[in-house]
Amino acid sequence: WRTLKAELTHGPLKRSNNIFRHILLAWMATGGPAYAAPPYSGTIFIDPDVITESDPSAFKSIEDAGRGYRTMYDRRPEDWVYLNAFLFTASFSDGGDVEIQVNPEFSDVASARAEAQRYAPVIGRLPSYLRADVRTIWIHRGINPFGGGNNNLLIHTGQAEDYVSEGILEETLVHEACHTSLDAAHASSSGWLVAQAADNEFISTYAQENPSREDVAESFLPYYAYRYRRNRIDSSTAEVISRTIPNRIAYFDEQSFESNVTDPSGPNDADSNQSNVSHSWLSATDRGAGWKSFDWFGYFYEASNSWVFHVDLGWFYRVGEDTGSTWLYFPAEGRKGKGGTFPSYEEWISGGQEIPSDLVFTGGTPWFDETTGTRRQPREVYELIYGRDARWMWTTRNAYPFLYDSAAGTWKYFLRFEDAKLLFNYATGSWESF
Repeated sequence: WRTLKAELTHGPLKRSNNIFRHILLAWMATGGPAYAAPPYSGTIFIDPDVITESDPSAFKSIEDAGRGYRTMYDRRPEDWVYLNAFLFTASFSDGGDVEIQVNPEFSDVASARAEAQRYAPVIGRLPSYLRADVRTIWIHRGINPFGGGNNNLLIHTGQAEDYVSEGILEETLVHEACHTSLDAAHASSSGWLVAQAADNEFISTYAQENPSREDVAESFLPYYAYRYRRNRIDSSTAEVISRTIPNRIAYFDEQSFESNVTDPSGPNDADSNQSNVSHSWLSATDRGAGWKSFDWFGYFYEASNSWVFHVDLGWFYRVGEDTGSTWLYFPAEGRKGKGGTFPSYEEWISGGQEIPSDLVFTGGTPWFDETTGTRRQPREVYELIYGRDARWMWTTRNAYPFLYDSAAGTWKYFLRFEDAKLLFNYATGSWESF
């Protein structure tokens, strides 16, 4: 909302669409969108098997590093403490070493080493990018919450016992590692704030009550489960996640944290049990008179030869049958004339060209001007369909209304309000006309 408000107050939106600006500013003046009740209280409790003991760990070894005074945070006094800690160096196969600092209350080096040895392999099961900024690990006694940030992971062993009994030790450490390695880059980024606003919901009460501090960490674990461990969560959980935070899912996808969406522990059973038709354009709901719809995509009319008219996007050519990966060609360029320029309408028709008959249909057509309620002339239709620069864009059922612009090499967020069609360009951090 901070990004949107800045654009609406000072940026292109102020100049290009005052109606849109005034409505959104009025909406934000009342506190922004009215959020639905979150489906979960906290996401570490969603499923205990997102990461398990049987998963491989990047942990290699621990070496004693003697004693040394270190400043550590302790949640028992809720303050920083300066202690002569037991020190250990933990090595991981996919990243740098981490210093584990153990509170001297564990009395001897053997007891301290046992604690370090206990948690290092668990931390090694986290995705490497969640450990990218972890430089130290603090270990204290006490039944107190874990913590993340400060290039650190904070562990209280009494609380760890509770997490182990509930099966969510790894899940909790994922949450805390998000604070350490993801928050700085993403929690206040324009892309994240746009995705947050577009979803208009929070995955948990904890995220809703702390949108700036906890939303990334609360959203990432369900995203990771949905995208990379789908066969470990039930279908209803997957549906709740995809329905509640689709734009955050698309945002995380854009970061390319992992190179694929395949669960390394085995086939993604949830996906493999679904028919290809359920992820096909053929599965769209028939609305009559040639119109169809998807919950995620809205209403569209699919003419012959994969030409599609969408109520928001207008005309495009669809490539691919799988809604999980679809290229959309917006064909406004037309055929280039001599010298590489766009042909005029006269040049175009003199070459024997005609407006394709399959672009004319009952209920939605480029011949009808919705803003004036009148029929367009052939020249207007030509300019509408062929008179602008063409573009290829890519999207998926889980990403839309995020569109990947291949020419620009960046993701863009599509937004329509009344007669305004806009794209938020993540590369430039600004809005542009669609």
